[in-house]
Amino acid sequence: MKAPGEHEPLLSRITGSFTPIYLTILSLVQAVALAELARVVADGYLHFTLVEWALVLLTFLILIIIWNHVTTDAMTWVWIPDMRDSVIPFLLGAFELYQAHAIVAGLGPWLFGMVAGATLAVLEFFHVGRQVRLEADDAEALRLFRSRSWSDLLQGVAGIGLFFVLGVASVATGDAGTADQPLLRAVGAALPWVAVLFTGLWLGAYLLRTTLYWRALVVLARSGRLPAETPLSRLIGLPLR
Repeated sequence: MKAPGEHEPLLSRITGSFTPIYLTILSLVQAVALAELARVVADGYLHFTLVEWALVLLTFLILIIIWNHVTTDAMTWVWIPDMRDSVIPFLLGAFELYQAHAIVAGLGPWLFGMVAGATLAVLEFFHVGRQVRLEADDAEALRLFRSRSWSDLLQGVAGIGLFFVLGVASVATGDAGTADQPLLRAVGAALPWVAVLFTGLWLGAYLLRTTLYWRALVVLARSGRLPAETPLSRLIGLPLR
């Protein structure tokens, strides 16, 4: 029977391969999704409405946020991967590909895709949170991660409800342009931009929180203490103290 320490090289190889393999797979998935988004734009840009161009920009922003969010966690925390870690990059890729295709399918299908995206964010909270708690050895970094994760969870749950309601409303008013009621036509004309605005704010909060979280981690790694809390960090749900 081997002593416990004799298995450390095996454990080191397993954990050491996690980050490069995970990011390699994710980068390939992101490249496919970006290429598909470019194809959708190339095929239909001559006929795109302003709302569809807005969805193109929001979908591109989704690709950036997913890459930024996942790479931040993969570089900060290392754990022994399981089957769920193998599935996550491909689920994210399927979501991104759907969003790219849904741009030309209509606002309703695109918003229902965002329901799936918000659901993935909630599932990520439980999976990554559990893995980090098992492997983390830095109390301050773990506390910062928990602050960000709880805000991500609340935003994800809110996003599921928000995008579902907006999606249903978009489908319900799909024929508003030809409806006889002036009020229905007005709602149908305003709803796409309301959806674009709320989606942009939702995604922007995610991006800002992850960016400030990473900056705080870098300061912690360099100085051994977290940076001072700012009104912006509190506003987006990232308390530093």
